[in-house]
Amino acid sequence: MLLFKYKVVDSKGVPYKGLVEALTVKEAQMMLGAQGFEVLSLHPTGYWQQQLARLQRVSSKDMVILSRQLSILVGADLPLVDALNTLSRQTQNDHLKVVVAQVADKVEGGKKLSESLAEHPAIFDDFYIKLIETGERVGKLDEVLEYLAVEQEKNYDLQSRIKGMLIYPAFIFSTMVVIIIFMLSFVMPRMLGILKESGVELPLSTRLLIGVSNFFQVYWWAVLFGVIGFGAFFIWYISTSTGRRQWDLLKLNFPVVGKIIQQVAIVRFSNSLSLLLRGGVDMVSSLKTVSGVLGSSEYQRLMVLAIQSVEDGNLLASSLAKSRYIPYMVIQIIQVGEKTGRIEKSLDKISTFYTREVNNTIGSLVSLIEPVVIIVMGVGVGVVVSAMILPMYRLAGGL
Repeated sequence: MLLFKYKVVDSKGVPYKGLVEALTVKEAQMMLGAQGFEVLSLHPTGYWQQQLARLQRVSSKDMVILSRQLSILVGADLPLVDALNTLSRQTQNDHLKVVVAQVADKVEGGKKLSESLAEHPAIFDDFYIKLIETGERVGKLDEVLEYLAVEQEKNYDLQSRIKGMLIYPAFIFSTMVVIIIFMLSFVMPRMLGILKESGVELPLSTRLLIGVSNFFQVYWWAVLFGVIGFGAFFIWYISTSTGRRQWDLLKLNFPVVGKIIQQVAIVRFSNSLSLLLRGGVDMVSSLKTVSGVLGSSEYQRLMVLAIQSVEDGNLLASSLAKSRYIPYMVIQIIQVGEKTGRIEKSLDKISTFYTREVNNTIGSLVSLIEPVVIIVMGVGVGVVVSAMILPMYRLAGGL
């Protein structure tokens, strides 16, 4: 398949441009003509542009915009094929533009939307497809798309808050490291020559700093290769099942961070399960789909155990009670929901409560991060500066 860049106008003379994937120029012209366009220009993109377009990442923000716009168009009673064609022209992501155009062609050819989306698993996960399939089955596709848009917006907002929380300390820490490396590499060697000539006695902190400076000057290549090697090994190790589980367990047991990860997983679990059950999906199938959106191998393992327990005829609450990473309050609320036959409402209450808890925890952490980071940076830079200034004072006193 080749990518073709096109410029077209519709029946009203409104111009559009974008990308279309086809085997030949003639096929691309026929595809655009079938959508009611008059082709003004059509030519294949360069090889590297094609590869970059295919490799272009579809971000969470792209998916939020796509789901929201699709829900609005379908909710306005626009035919599904027309809605998809409209989105394929409007989306800014070239890769997503091509994918949506392909989905539109499949739907126009008689395939269901869920089946067409399932051909692109790297973009549309099982949860997304399962909900679309549910909406098609019960005739409420517009409502399901609205649910998806709202939930994706919530997830995107949560991810943005967490990333925003981490940007500040990461920037300060990086700045501190750069300052220290600059001092050790450029300032310290020059001062060392002056201090050696003076014969002044150096304090312990200065001698340690000189040793570190000499080590970095001589063995900088070893440090660089060591960091790269460790990073490569770490990435490989967490890609294995054992490494992934150990890393996830470490994060879950880490102070404050573990609490946020736990709360986020519970929000995703309760939201997703509630949506699927409300759409008429059975409990076992819902749990299988939910396990793929939790983002933690420990919670995925818990879902496997829960599925086995539910298949054996047990209640969901009793299987979740075996994990120490599920708060007792969550188990109690689910238990009440199962007994009263209103588990969807119980899950909604859990989601609302823990969404508020996540926001409160992040807010508290953000207010604590700034003073802690400033103190750490001050201590780190202060130690280096004092180790350099103390011998200068001694030298000045001996003159």
